[in-house]
Amino acid sequence: MVSRRARLGRGVVIYQNCTLSSNVILGDHVLVLPNTVLSHDDEIGDYTIITGGVAISGSVKVGRSCYLGTHSTIHQSVTIGERSLVGMGSVVRHDVPPGSVVVGNPARILREAP
Repeated sequence: MVSRRARLGRGVVIYQNCTLSSNVILGDHVLVLPNTVLSHDDEIGDYTIITGGVAISGSVKVGRSCYLGTHSTIHQSVTIGERSLVGMGSVVRHDVPPGSVVVGNPARILREAP
């Protein structure tokens, strides 16, 4: 389900059973895998991969070239910096600096992304 108020960039791929609610913005060449939910007012940067079962709360900003691992959860109003990786099942409650790898519940910085 894609809201009529969502905006999709060029080359976006959205798999089955996904929900993109009101005012979601996907940049160019974003991949959204099955069973993912993007809530209101989310902004996803170019070349980002959102894997299966990810839940993104409202007003989240995800930078360019990020990877959100399977069944990760991003809390309301969090910003994830460009080139960051969120590990599988992680719960992100605070902003993530650019180029970081975060894991766990709550998510913590493990190291810099390669």
